[in-house]
Amino acid sequence: MDLAVYSSRREEVLKLFGKNQDDVDSDLMILKEWSKKHPYLPLEILTDDYLERVLVKNKFSIEKAKKKIENYFILKKQFRYMFNEDNFQAVIPSKEAQFYIPILELTDNLNRVVISKVFDEENYDMKRDFTVGLVMRELMGRYDYSYGEVFIYDFSDCSSTFLTKFRPNIIIDGTTLFLEAYSARVREVHIVSKLAKSILSLLKPLMPTKIFDRIHAHDKAEDVSKYIPAKCLPKEFGGELKSLVEILHDFDETYMKIENELHTIMRTMPRGEMWMENKNYESVSGTFKQLVID
Repeated sequence: MDLAVYSSRREEVLKLFGKNQDDVDSDLMILKEWSKKHPYLPLEILTDDYLERVLVKNKFSIEKAKKKIENYFILKKQFRYMFNEDNFQAVIPSKEAQFYIPILELTDNLNRVVISKVFDEENYDMKRDFTVGLVMRELMGRYDYSYGEVFIYDFSDCSSTFLTKFRPNIIIDGTTLFLEAYSARVREVHIVSKLAKSILSLLKPLMPTKIFDRIHAHDKAEDVSKYIPAKCLPKEFGGELKSLVEILHDFDETYMKIENELHTIMRTMPRGEMWMENKNYESVSGTFKQLVID
């Protein structure tokens, strides 16, 4: 699979923001000139592809984009335990206990559907789950071009003991990274599980209210098709695509081609000591009071 497919509707997304190529070039120039003035920023990974997608995810606000770029490095350093190489080495999408897969086809609103399913409850580990999710955020931060994201979390094959594997500090830290470092624009979240009520009770004190209010709970995977077009869903979700397992197997080869690039990016930390005054994100409930979410 050619990863360029994830950017195939770039012009349509730009049109939603009222932007053209000249606008993009001008904004990129501003960000590149700004980044050169900050010696702690590793310029080798601040590519045009990355910077443009930060602009998109922040609705082309230059100041928000600057803040998210700083956050990207500040939070990577602060939550370094999430970037432990042991947790992102030897990733094979179809062999993972859980994996995040971005679906190629965008919705009619130009949102990207991202599906996460727990395949192996016994070997599921929330820390690896979030770290592998961050690897995929790195991929999307350089290849994806969409207006926002719709997440599907499928826990339909999990028993009640699965709830004992939830780690509040990891949920808080991981969500902070997703939103504040990786600029995730969460439009909807769908949870598929007969345990949905219990899962929501666990998540409510840990999630930003605005994100929590966008969560839809479903007993059956097919119910998701009431919200998301069939062209964007695997067949077990009532969609027109291959099964999720087949999609993951197809993704294995693609992932292996860029695995080293993603690992290099994951390992890259800020140079020297960053200015972190008033930029500390504590790993405690209440962190999300300072998050700004669309």
